[in-house]
Amino acid sequence: MTQPAPSTTDWVRDMRRRRQSRWIALLAGGTGLVLLCLALPRLAGEGLVVEARQHILALRTDPAATGGMTALLSSAAVIDQAGPLTSDGRLVADGGLLLLRAALLQTDAAQRQQLLRRAAAASEAGLRQTPAYPAAWTRLAFIRRELGEPMAAAAALRMSLLTGAVMPQVMVDRLGLGLDLLPYLDPEGVALLQRQIRLIKDIQPDSLPGLAVRSAFAQAFIEATLQE
Repeated sequence: MTQPAPSTTDWVRDMRRRRQSRWIALLAGGTGLVLLCLALPRLAGEGLVVEARQHILALRTDPAATGGMTALLSSAAVIDQAGPLTSDGRLVADGGLLLLRAALLQTDAAQRQQLLRRAAAASEAGLRQTPAYPAAWTRLAFIRRELGEPMAAAAALRMSLLTGAVMPQVMVDRLGLGLDLLPYLDPEGVALLQRQIRLIKDIQPDSLPGLAVRSAFAQAFIEATLQE
């Protein structure tokens, strides 16, 4: 049986459907391209953040593995840019570690001070997000001491002692810093420092002689603490 020829109306309707399908396909392809273009910078940025994290990890493993001034400042800049977009306060605070290492490499006094202040600002920004980060508080205490701000350094050290334990090597550094800042610690800070001395005697007794020789005052304080 012969099929009836399509009417003009059917033909027009079919052409419209085909045209709409082409437009939908074009729009879908265009939308996908736009989304890809928007995602590429984000993906590239995330890759840079991963590299910055690896740089921080390398510094923790080997403090001498700085990679040089340019690499330190580049990684710090990546973290600074990522800061407003991340809830990772530890990452933001660790930007201070990169800037501190850069400051310690800097021979120009004025630029060194500038880097130390940037390191302090980065550390504080991260600690506002993640205050329970004792290693970052220790670092901030060191930075403030280097900036000639012993009261601020003592306050940061007290927060480090309050917020918990640190890795063994950082524990020794923290105790040494505490002995240097002892005249500026409040009674609670002194009591916390004494507790650290007793703790380190149990887990790292070989480190005590090196801490005691920092000063006659430090030696007397350690001896008095252990006799109590």
